[in-house]
Amino acid sequence: MNEHKRMNLGKVYFLYLFGVLFLQIIGLDGRSGTLETAWKIAVISCTMLYIVNKSAWRVSKQVVVPCMVYLIGQVLAYVFFSRATVNMFVNCAVVIGMTYMFVSMTLVGGDFKLEDMLWFIKAFIALMLYAVVYQLIMDPGAVFGALFRESVYSDMMHSFFDNKQTFGMFLFVAIIVSCLGMALTKKRRYLAAAVLFFAMLFVCSSRTSLLACAVFVVLMLVLFFRSNKNLAFAVTLLVLLFVLAVLVVPSLNRFLTEVLFDTEKTVEAREAIWEVSFRAMRGIKVLFGYGEGNVGEVIRGMDAEMVENAHNGFLHVFITGGLIKLILYMAVMILSLRSIVRIYKHNIALANVFLAAMVGLIAFSMGESLVLLDTSSPCVAASIVVVAFPIALDGYYRRKHETD
Repeated sequence: MNEHKRMNLGKVYFLYLFGVLFLQIIGLDGRSGTLETAWKIAVISCTMLYIVNKSAWRVSKQVVVPCMVYLIGQVLAYVFFSRATVNMFVNCAVVIGMTYMFVSMTLVGGDFKLEDMLWFIKAFIALMLYAVVYQLIMDPGAVFGALFRESVYSDMMHSFFDNKQTFGMFLFVAIIVSCLGMALTKKRRYLAAAVLFFAMLFVCSSRTSLLACAVFVVLMLVLFFRSNKNLAFAVTLLVLLFVLAVLVVPSLNRFLTEVLFDTEKTVEAREAIWEVSFRAMRGIKVLFGYGEGNVGEVIRGMDAEMVENAHNGFLHVFITGGLIKLILYMAVMILSLRSIVRIYKHNIALANVFLAAMVGLIAFSMGESLVLLDTSSPCVAASIVVVAFPIALDGYYRRKHETD
């Protein structure tokens, strides 16, 4: 790639994420009908046109075949299940576009630099600091009420995001990104950011995000027990902060015992949804699924009322694209995992954070429909952290090794 064609992948990815969130940031409901659909098409189209122009329209051969197979599968899903036509093809186009942006470009982007990733880290932390301040200004009662409320669900924190779960997911990603910043720069200010985001996540009372964060923290402690004292200290501080908060704040203690660890009812509800979802997968739909955007309708059609998603990322993939999409989805995750393993040869700290992040996000997707390379803003953020950057850094270190 020529120098004049260089682009900062971190900046491109952040601006794309910011574009996806823009309607919510300025106070509009980003999930509302025609406006949201038109805006999403505009954001993905402009970002893709910019990228393909900078990359001279180059596409990795590792992406072409999966995208074509996926597209054919979605067309066949439409043939056998012709509902939500527009939504299906819009989401299908976005998924393919995100696959190109987050996989192909990281493979063919010949001049990716560590500064690109650091640019994204700083910008994402700034965005999440704004989200925290926005919450404190717009609804301080939901924050300080966490110290006194009888029920953790009496006040719902959400900042400018659409709901508490999305806010919690972004706070979890912010913790991961802060750890990446510390692994990359060895500067402790990223530790302060991680502690702040962890405190806000706990006050947010987003159970799935907290459980996923617990998996991430425990794995980080194991991975960094000997190799990196600074990050081990940072993670230990997060654990101590968690314990202190539970001991000092009665409402948080109740949340821990009555909500976070009292999962019986939630698990039963999830199991009922999963059982209904599997019953819907029969015949040709096992191969091709029902197409993008039809999960809620499929589950409700099987007598499960008021359910919009499968509450499981892998099951969501299976319903929307059948075995074809599930196999391709696993292939992308394996591609990312292979890159993380290769990064271990060059930067143990970064590889450890990436590995813990992937496991933590998989844990999150066991209870919620978080799907990498999907259309929602949490999926975009997760895709950048565990798909785009590991693959890009793998290419960076391999090219650097070849030139040394």
